[in-house]
Amino acid sequence: MKILLSLLLGFLTGHLLFAQIQLDRQVIASFGSYDAVGNLLVTSTVGESTTFTAATGSFAYTQGFQQPDVYPNVGIDDPLSVFVGYSFFPNPTDQLLYIELNTAVPIEIQMELYDMAGKLTAVKIDPLKVHGQVETQADLSSLADGVYQLLLKNESGQALHSVKIRKIH
Repeated sequence: MKILLSLLLGFLTGHLLFAQIQLDRQVIASFGSYDAVGNLLVTSTVGESTTFTAATGSFAYTQGFQQPDVYPNVGIDDPLSVFVGYSFFPNPTDQLLYIELNTAVPIEIQMELYDMAGKLTAVKIDPLKVHGQVETQADLSSLADGVYQLLLKNESGQALHSVKIRKIH
């Protein structure tokens, strides 16, 4: 019984080791195109070197990183699209940082200030309900001189934007 169980386990393990993995091919770029004329297929994306694909039967060889699909997935997802405009000044600052946000859709923005070690600072900035233009300020006078990262997030915690803030004297 032990021998039969060992053989069965060994066969299944060996079979899984030689199984093929199918990966989805995607192109992530800000612009791209796809053209097919007869048997000639040309795909491209901005920032990508020219690719060449030669295929015979089930084997395809591609020079470059892209394996063309019938309809390539080309585009970008821009979480900053909620902002019409934003401003953080003065930067560098010695005490007060003024924050102006302008959105086209109503959204609650949470702001957190991190030091360069990635630790959340003691500076508290109240969440803002933004629709149109809103202004607020943050008092950085208690912080040591250095570079900090201001992170703007939506109400679900998704990062929308970050900016480096420099604190002096």
